[in-house]
Amino acid sequence: MPGITDPMLFSDDDGRLYFYWGCSPRDGIWAAELDSSDPVHPVGAPARVIPFQPDQKPWECVGNWNQNKTTGWLEGAWMTKAGGRYYLTYSAAGTENRTYAMGCYVAASPLGPFKLQKRNPILRSTAGLVTGTAHGCIVAGPRNQLWVFYTVRAGVVHGFERRIGLDVAAIDSDGELFVPEATSIPQRLPERGARFDQPTSAGWLSLNDGERTLGSSNAPSLGGRFAVDNNLVTWWQPAADDARPVLTTNLCTRATVQAVRIIWRDVGLDTQRGIVPGAFQYRVEVETAPDSWTTILDRSSSRRIC
Repeated sequence: MPGITDPMLFSDDDGRLYFYWGCSPRDGIWAAELDSSDPVHPVGAPARVIPFQPDQKPWECVGNWNQNKTTGWLEGAWMTKAGGRYYLTYSAAGTENRTYAMGCYVAASPLGPFKLQKRNPILRSTAGLVTGTAHGCIVAGPRNQLWVFYTVRAGVVHGFERRIGLDVAAIDSDGELFVPEATSIPQRLPERGARFDQPTSAGWLSLNDGERTLGSSNAPSLGGRFAVDNNLVTWWQPAADDARPVLTTNLCTRATVQAVRIIWRDVGLDTQRGIVPGAFQYRVEVETAPDSWTTILDRSSSRRIC
């Protein structure tokens, strides 16, 4: 039995209390009922409810290519009850890897027996801006819509550096829990009665599509390409002595700009030493005619700390 790491408490509708935990290379996810009047005492013996099974679930194996077939690091258990069924989610493949993903087992009772869903993993994104989507929780929001909160791999300052993601979750017609997609662009709130059997899209244009030419007033040649490579672990940074840095993105053809996404990197941030985020200041201009630029967003005097 693994140590008491990644604990999760679940109180059922009848007031009974359950404890889920696990964070180990091969020991899986464990569960036990606790005395709800005295939660430090278990009721009955703990049991492993989700095993590490690399032969059946290769996505559980550690590595950016799931290459380590003997280690899984099953962790981050979370219990969700919906429609009278118990959905136990967990994460595997290593939080520092782009293959980090969430899986789900389902049961008719809080302690199982649990059965692996056909839809698995329920959340996995290995390419693009948002990767390593796991170690999350699923909760009901307005109109009883399910939402998943999860961590996103950043991994620059240190291997376990993360960001937080939020997306819609749902139960399909077969009673299985799933997440339509891990989004990286703004999403519209779901309409009343909307179905999520298929991935949804907000219809925004990703400005890195078609991007080819980048530059800065004082940056190394081609350095700006890292600003639009759709990768969270790389970024464009002007030279230290560039007082008015400019980054130009060439869309290569006439286009309708529907949105601009700016993601800031806190280079050198160290809150313990008093190095905290400052105001983010920028101006967005669009070339509406040859050599004619129009300002569409001016935050050059902003005092807002994002």
